[in-house]
Amino acid sequence: MSSFLKSLRIVVLNNACNYFEDKDVRNTFGKFLATKRSGYNKEYMDSALPFDTTDFFSTHLAICQDTKDGLNPICVYKSVPLSLCRKHNVEFCPLTLIEKGGSSECHASIQTIVKNCLKKKTELSYDCSWTVVPEFRKSEHSIMLRELAMALGYWHHHDYNIPEWMTCGILRMKTDKFFFKMGHHAISSKPIFKHPCLNGEEAVMVHLEKFSRWATDISMGYQNLWENRLELGDIYEIEIAAAA
Repeated sequence: MSSFLKSLRIVVLNNACNYFEDKDVRNTFGKFLATKRSGYNKEYMDSALPFDTTDFFSTHLAICQDTKDGLNPICVYKSVPLSLCRKHNVEFCPLTLIEKGGSSECHASIQTIVKNCLKKKTELSYDCSWTVVPEFRKSEHSIMLRELAMALGYWHHHDYNIPEWMTCGILRMKTDKFFFKMGHHAISSKPIFKHPCLNGEEAVMVHLEKFSRWATDISMGYQNLWENRLELGDIYEIEIAAAA
């Protein structure tokens, strides 16, 4: 194991709004948001705001480096569960994004996926706000960090029992190719939209039901790091009412 990998720790923050009286939760939440702002400012200056209402109840997942100043986030993203969107009366994020910048066909496909998950009473999430701090993006550790981010997604969905999830790949960044390799597929025949939160960047909405063999094999190599994670907040209980 490399010295860099030994210095890393996974931190998971669940449902922060229920735990703001906890100093560690407040500090961690603030660090995660600051990391996202720093990462997005690198690409979009200050015009993109990589957080919203869902940050308060999402699961935030981070790869952190253990330093003399504590655990510093290197890579962060959030997973927004459908069940908590419904609980807090917030529209499921992919629907909002496609309403503003995508096709009616893509919107209808998302609605169908949501209805199917409600009918099956299984969880669905939208994973987004992927950020790596600028100084690590082209470092010697960039490939490992990308693998680790994928492993975070794999183990999070495995252990939290979230069998399906959506995300969007930014075409300019070629993240769509990475998500396709993980096992995602385009959500409809017209999945490309202009991301309203990213200055109209072209993006593709994708859906994953099963990780690819490639993604699974790589993620298995990071299982110990996942099992030794620091977890703050609670793992919410899935409460999904069947669709009417």
